Amino acid sequence: MEDKPWLMCFGGTNKSMRVFILISLLVFFSIVNVYGCEGFAECEKQAKQGDAVAQNKLAAMYENGNVVAQDYEESLKWYMKSAEQGNAIGQYNVGLTYSYSCFGVTHDYKKVIKWYTKSAKQGNADAQFGLGNIYDHGIGGIVQNKKEALKWYKRSAEQGNAMAQGNLAWFYIKGWGTIQDYQEAVKWYRKMAEQGNHMGQKYLGSMYELGHGVKKDYVKAHMFYNIAAVDGYGDAQIERDSIARKMTPEQIATAQKLAREWLEAH
Repeated sequence: MEDKPWLMCFGGTNKSMRVFILISLLVFFSIVNVYGCEGFAECEKQAKQGDAVAQNKLAAMYENGNVVAQDYEESLKWYMKSAEQGNAIGQYNVGLTYSYSCFGVTHDYKKVIKWYTKSAKQGNADAQFGLGNIYDHGIGGIVQNKKEALKWYKRSAEQGNAMAQGNLAWFYIKGWGTIQDYQEAVKWYRKMAEQGNHMGQKYLGSMYELGHGVKKDYVKAHMFYNIAAVDGYGDAQIERDSIARKMTPEQIATAQKLAREWLEAH
């Protein structure tokens, strides 16, 4: 059994596809073990009885190889059984499986689109984000469509997906699939930041520094750069130190106080 077989997914792919794969895998590994039955025997029993949630959990066990011998064919089989019953997470996982050329399957973006769409239409935020990413970059032979990407990013963002919120904000900055709207960008960066996302906090600081969508405010820019830098986000540290050179000691002290208050409240 390979220690990290998913690393094979990155071979022979372009940058956009590698980014898509990495994001998808991060999402996948964060959700496969948070619901359903407990233990292989229980999950296998319930899965064979037709429980779609148990089928999805069993598939994850075969894929990860932690409690049973790793078997990608069995994994896909059980994901498919769950998906075919209409389970949104199972549908997402089938689509995800076909999005990379490992785990016993080859790239098939027609199937990715098919299963992500089924899942997304049921309201699965991860599938909605995945669809947005595919249309955004034109991955796997899919025609790039910024308007379609915007639609799916927005649906995902409205459910609280921080990555979708960040991409949606960038679409409003660039005017992709919509008119340019800095105020909307600020709105979505703020939602991203309020979830503790350091990139959202850093970009919100940039909006205050530039005066895009908000009144230019070096104090608030420093505040958000400082918040983003708390866990060592290097870009935010650089921006914080850069803008500090334009500020008075009193302004910096105020910004630091606001940052402390923000962190206490969040």
